[in-house]
Amino acid sequence: MTLFIGILVCATTGYAQVVVTSNDSVPNVTIDYSNPQTYEIGGITTSGSGALDRRLLPFQVGEQIEIPGEKISKTLKKLWETGLYEDIRISVTKVIGNTAFLDIYLEDRSRLAAFAFVGAKKNEETELREKIKISQGNVVNDNMKNNCINLIRNYYIDKGYHACTVTVEERADEKINRAVNLYFNINKGKRIRIEKISFYGNENASDGVLLKSMKETKTRFHFMPFYKADTVIAYMFRHPDYYRSKDIIDHLSDYFASRVNFRLFKGSKFIKANYESDKVKLIDKYNELGFRDAYIVKDTFYMKGNLAYIDITVDEGPRYYFRNIDFVGNTKYPTELLRQILNIEKGDVYNQKRLMENISMNQDGNDISSLYMNDGYLFFYATPTEVLVENDSIDIEVRIREGQQAIYNRISVSGNTKTNDNVILREVTTLPGNCSTGPTSSVHSRCCFHSATSTRRRWTCVRPPTRPTAPLISNI
Repeated sequence: MTLFIGILVCATTGYAQVVVTSNDSVPNVTIDYSNPQTYEIGGITTSGSGALDRRLLPFQVGEQIEIPGEKISKTLKKLWETGLYEDIRISVTKVIGNTAFLDIYLEDRSRLAAFAFVGAKKNEETELREKIKISQGNVVNDNMKNNCINLIRNYYIDKGYHACTVTVEERADEKINRAVNLYFNINKGKRIRIEKISFYGNENASDGVLLKSMKETKTRFHFMPFYKADTVIAYMFRHPDYYRSKDIIDHLSDYFASRVNFRLFKGSKFIKANYESDKVKLIDKYNELGFRDAYIVKDTFYMKGNLAYIDITVDEGPRYYFRNIDFVGNTKYPTELLRQILNIEKGDVYNQKRLMENISMNQDGNDISSLYMNDGYLFFYATPTEVLVENDSIDIEVRIREGQQAIYNRISVSGNTKTNDNVILREVTTLPGNCSTGPTSSVHSRCCFHSATSTRRRWTCVRPPTRPTAPLISNI
């Protein structure tokens, strides 16, 4: 008979255990785990429906190995990790002296014939097929099925169905041997909508301001303008100092934030990725208000039925103000002119966004970077740096690298089939050797960098890539 070396696999954990048994009809072979015997491999045969890639075997015919031993275990592990087989067995079919003959039995896993979604709409099926990316002929195993289930659940969670459940049913195909059909049973449940977002610790920013800063995470439609109005009025009479400490706009924003919310054309579903992004935007809003050290202490998301509630606790920290703003490295323009364009005075609320916009990203083009670019300094670079934080005041040093002034080299005209180049070029006020300066140039902030020669009056002008201003750096 045979000496059987098999593999017992626990599918739930993926753990493989080697079990070695012997048969009394092979009396010359003693199986002893504590004292393995060494045999020369006389031959290796294969059986079962699976094909064997012999490159996976750590031993060859003629080689001496221990049975049972490390190379047998390594073979079983390698074959199992391919995910192609559902049954793997290694048997000793014959023993002659110190020579053993092995047989490797491999049973293929089932292949996918087709799959379908039960409980999904037609347009959802199309999107799901693009997401799970499986096709006929794929090996069907637990890993593939679990991966598909997770992708389907995440798809519906992104649509607001946080209670969605997905199960998979496997059925043998009637026409194709060892092929199966998969049926994904989807129970979407009810769509989860955000009922309320509550803020705690926000003494200097109203609920309305913080809610507006969160662009994607919004509560569902509300229109209850007089909800608990009597309670608010009573509180106002009992705590008049609180209402004097804030602007009337802030009080109205707080009052209507949870009572009036029009969401007619936009959803209010809770999407984790959008929520994480909106938390960053919330802190950015605090930075704009001067609260440089603000952070979210904790946040909680919980559900009641099909409604979601979000609680966010913030630590605002102190409000900071600009103090001294100095410029270093500017030779083209005086410091006073740069300060006028920066338009930030000593004592203004510390606003990083405003600082960066007035250096290089102002939509009106009225910033320091545009001043230099319009005069041909295309390699201009400015780095705002915090050099001192003292109490509630911050000193800023704007470090400037002007670079060389770029000039036009060539200007060319293309696409003109009826008008000569000369007729068009004589209307262009910018000539080679000049650089775009102010409104007289029809090619604002464009300079040329190659120097091809031509006997005709042709120049080529291109726009170089924009070099962004460096982010704010703190030396503190």
